[in-house]
Amino acid sequence: MPGSFKRLVVVGAVLIGGGAAVASTGAAAASTPPPQVVTTYDGVTVYPCSNGTCAIGPGNKGMPFGAAMVGTGGPTYGGPECNGYQMSVVSGSLPPGLKLALPDCEWMILGTPTAAGTYTFTVQIVALAGGPDGDQTFTITIGNGTSDHLVIPGAFYLEKNGYFRVSGFDVNIGATYAVYNTSTGAEIGPLSEDNSGDGAPFPGDGGMTLSTHTISPPPTSQQFTVKDSLGSSVTVPVVRVAPYK
Repeated sequence: MPGSFKRLVVVGAVLIGGGAAVASTGAAAASTPPPQVVTTYDGVTVYPCSNGTCAIGPGNKGMPFGAAMVGTGGPTYGGPECNGYQMSVVSGSLPPGLKLALPDCEWMILGTPTAAGTYTFTVQIVALAGGPDGDQTFTITIGNGTSDHLVIPGAFYLEKNGYFRVSGFDVNIGATYAVYNTSTGAEIGPLSEDNSGDGAPFPGDGGMTLSTHTISPPPTSQQFTVKDSLGSSVTVPVVRVAPYK
């Protein structure tokens, strides 16, 4: 997804056209649910929520951090900006060293935390196509150790290259990764790429390909375990993306 849709948006400068466009935006506001930040993707809980507050992380002091704030909902947006949402922190505060930004086409909380603690803040999300605004409250816990929360929706066997690709993300973007056969415990190999750093929970984004390890095609029931250098572990089924020949 790098370079697919990221550009800073200033709400006051968004062009909505003439009076007809304003009228249609007002009509959408009456019937469109407010937008929100994605907390669950592909059946995997990315940011667990309880009592109206969603938890991101944990992160660690001094370790690079990246968490996606992916918007959903509101009227369909057709551009010209590459991200259809404006986000801002309207109450509370992010951990020192972190900021909410749009470095490319995806809103992110990123930086390197400088102080441990639990921080609560509310993000307002505005759909540029109109409709009511939304908001969600989040917490981020920053520790001094190596606590971690690794999210992996699945692993995919790529017939063309004979490799496995693992899709997922981790807020501690300095971590390294390895893949193990769940049934035998044997390590298949390290991952050739660390997390991409944007934290987005979408297939192929933050994905990692096993380095120089050509692997026999897995049976449909096979599972693999992905472990990172901070002790987090996720077991996922392997899906073939094309019949093996």
